[in-house]
Amino acid sequence: MEPIDILDEKTGEKTGEVRSIDDVHVFGLWHRSSRVWIINSKKEILLQHRDKSSMEYPNMWDVSAGGHITAGDTSLDTAINEVKEELGLDINSSDVKLVKILTKKDVSKNGNYIDNSFEDIYITRKDLEIDSLKMQEGEVQNLKWFSFSEFDEMVKSRNTELVPHFEEYEFVLKEIEK
Repeated sequence: MEPIDILDEKTGEKTGEVRSIDDVHVFGLWHRSSRVWIINSKKEILLQHRDKSSMEYPNMWDVSAGGHITAGDTSLDTAINEVKEELGLDINSSDVKLVKILTKKDVSKNGNYIDNSFEDIYITRKDLEIDSLKMQEGEVQNLKWFSFSEFDEMVKSRNTELVPHFEEYEFVLKEIEK
């Protein structure tokens, strides 16, 4: 089981406790994750279509890449590693920029999955072809570039094909406009 650092709900600092990822979500323990948005020079946003077997939000469109931060790892290292694991894309620390830390309190699966997390939001700007990427089996079933206007409309309409992280999406759309 993947060990996860437990965080203080108010400060986001490590408490010194480490628990399994299952415990984190059964008991709603605070933890941290990294989420990386890939945006190209056409202001298109790369979204991944989560695998049908995903524990949370299967068959839905989500951030380009992301994941929980394993105990002892840094947010930045996790961001770089998740892009490599999920998309087969090598990036380095100079390629990504931390733009926001969001707090998320989410309950799904009839109250059986509690996700209380600090989400480190990174943006990287890359021009690349989807065919050059290697999707992680069991995690990602499809990738697609969405135009700014297409993604904006999906967010405004609360499209049910999107993982419901609308606060994050609205923030990312504002970042793209900069």
